[in-house]
Amino acid sequence: MPPIKSAEQLAHEYRVIRDGRKAATSAYKKQDARYTKALENIGGAMLQFLSDTGQHGSQTTEGTFWKEEDILPSAADWDVYYAFLIENDLVAEGLEKRIKKTFVKTYMKPDLNKKVNIPPGLNVLRKDIVKVRKPGTTIGAEGDDD
Repeated sequence: MPPIKSAEQLAHEYRVIRDGRKAATSAYKKQDARYTKALENIGGAMLQFLSDTGQHGSQTTEGTFWKEEDILPSAADWDVYYAFLIENDLVAEGLEKRIKKTFVKTYMKPDLNKKVNIPPGLNVLRKDIVKVRKPGTTIGAEGDDD
């Protein structure tokens, strides 16, 4: 059986691995940003080519590309949009479902009787996790914990 590590050893190993992961992620994101920018530039050139040649798409020996409309909706007035969805029985089609974690966590804070309340209709999976900070920072302070 391996020897039991001290709290200092465990915290040190955790921070070394976390910092290595952070550096690797940062390097990946920088390289990915370069790839993304290059693809955006080439995509723009492809759209320009299609526009200049009056085509909807182009089939080549290297692949086929075409233009297609994409949309990014945002609410100008949520109250008006909600009313429209309810009036036309389109709530399920017009919204995506997602439960806001911070709301549930706040709602679940124990009441005066130390009872934890869970919003009706929800299941909540609770698990203990470990948070690690650099030496010299206090628990609960903003920082590099994860």
